[in-house]
Amino acid sequence: MRVAIVGCGRMGKVREQGVRAAGGTLIAALDVDRARAEALRPFQVLAEAGDLPWQDLDAVFVCTPPGARGPIERMAIEQGVPLFLEKPIGLSAQFGEELLGALSAKPVLTAVGYHNRYRPGVINLRERITEEEVLGISAHWIAGPYAKPWWMEPAQSGGPVNEQATHMIDLIRYLVPEIEEVSFVGAGNAEGTERCHSWSAHFRLTCGAPCTFIFSCKGSEKQIGINVMTRKAERRLEGWDFHDPTDPQPVHYGQNREEIFYVETQCFLDAIRTSNPGRVRCSLADAQKTQRLVDQAQRLLTSPFQGHSGPCF
Repeated sequence: MRVAIVGCGRMGKVREQGVRAAGGTLIAALDVDRARAEALRPFQVLAEAGDLPWQDLDAVFVCTPPGARGPIERMAIEQGVPLFLEKPIGLSAQFGEELLGALSAKPVLTAVGYHNRYRPGVINLRERITEEEVLGISAHWIAGPYAKPWWMEPAQSGGPVNEQATHMIDLIRYLVPEIEEVSFVGAGNAEGTERCHSWSAHFRLTCGAPCTFIFSCKGSEKQIGINVMTRKAERRLEGWDFHDPTDPQPVHYGQNREEIFYVETQCFLDAIRTSNPGRVRCSLADAQKTQRLVDQAQRLLTSPFQGHSGPCF
């Protein structure tokens, strides 16, 4: 598999390692910082998007900050090259709608990097609750800000809701029936943009069950967990790896925290090799549903009139 990586920071490096682990070859890399692209040891270090050798590519990985999305994705679709996007898909759902419009005219395989969908604990929980009636969900994601200068800049990341809280919102969507409505978003006594740092949201699932999600990017340590209450039992996952604390032998990907990304990368490349899109657990169309929900939560959170109900789609 011959691939190009656009955006050669941390995630670009991780995807390059995943591509090599899967037996692929990095033939081109592009970054605003040429030294970062050179560090990946591609066959070609490119100066601009128009230099990508589309005719030689089997896939392109876009690992740029959300605010830098646009030209590469449109070119990939136009050229018929499978496209992998890091999450979130962009600054808002508007960008996703543009890409989906392009895909309707020229379909290509797409994947979006919501890597928690590939974790063994998540996969097992999803299978277990398929036949159980979900009565309610409580989830929390407490962490610190991502240590990158662009992360707290809304024009580059979309802010903490768009860049970090999206992980749990997508996971809730993946585990249970679709989220139908954001009924309330509260941020305590926070004012202005501070509302985006610590808040709680209440969702209603299509099955009618309620869901509460508490988020903060002001933590000094990660505190992550999700509880799914069904008629039969309480199902829980916790920690950065979303493991089942009641499992005496939980499945882990070793000590390397990057390994889950290698698994995700392998699945995307396998989907291309075998022409089996089912290997991808989150397509662009699916990620767009998460993005719409993130946008809705963000609108309610930053509104001076919090507490209003609003449909997600």
